[in-house]
Amino acid sequence: MTVYGKMKMICLVVSLVAFASCNNSAKHSYKNVYKGSERNFAAMNGQQPIIVDAPKENDDCCGDAAIGLRNLTKPEEESKGQKVTAKPTTVAYDRGEMSSWDKDGVTYISGKLKPMNASDKLYKYNVVIVTLAVKSNLDALLPKLEKDALPTTIAIDQKGRYLVVVASSDDEAYALQKRKEVIDRYTTQYTAKQLMQKYGMPFADTRIAVNE
Repeated sequence: MTVYGKMKMICLVVSLVAFASCNNSAKHSYKNVYKGSERNFAAMNGQQPIIVDAPKENDDCCGDAAIGLRNLTKPEEESKGQKVTAKPTTVAYDRGEMSSWDKDGVTYISGKLKPMNASDKLYKYNVVIVTLAVKSNLDALLPKLEKDALPTTIAIDQKGRYLVVVASSDDEAYALQKRKEVIDRYTTQYTAKQLMQKYGMPFADTRIAVNE
């Protein structure tokens, strides 16, 4: 075998080894490798060298390997085709340890209460028009009640909720009478829908909180 033939054979063997690392179809890859070896051999014999560009991202040669490498840079969930969605956080509000019961059509609740302002005093029976968990809601309501000239005292229960008290007494009968007065005052002026729109409460469910 001539030197020319040996050099041609060496180039062909090297090209076939490179071909083994790719995942193209045999027919398509063989043609590309054989033509590549012919061109490279011609370049070695003094002809104009041929510069072979590196495979692009969407090239067929080693496509699966390239895709696998790109997937390594992606989050695990994305590579599995899973869409990552932030899970909503749900906060359940604890109603606290206030016990409740109904007597003669009136709802009573009981528990340990303390005034929000140290200068205020809470007695045993307290007329509560609404209980709020959020301070900003309380701040929005109080100016409306002040405009109505409705006296209020804010009590706080064991769970930190705000009870809007409009009357407080050690006399249960007195507290029940004040409850009736405040309900009649607001339910005769407004419909339940209007009360909800203006005050955010119907007043009809005003209850008696027993301070223990």
